[in-house]
Amino acid sequence: MQRKWLYWTPRILAIIFICFLLLFSLDVFGQGLSFSQKILGRVSTLEPLPGFSPEMKNVLKRPIS
Repeated sequence: MQRKWLYWTPRILAIIFICFLLLFSLDVFGQGLSFSQKILGRVSTLEPLPGFSPEMKNVLKRPIS
């Protein structure tokens, strides 16, 4: 039971962090920008996520030793 929280806590925090970063990409919609500026704003905000997602997948697969 003691190791169960140790197993799930980092995974849940990483998922929350990724969702938190996704929220920042939504701020471009309320600024009255053109379509291309909105797309550029979303892409530039979401740049770190392709680095986090594969790492998160590897972490979820690997058991704690």
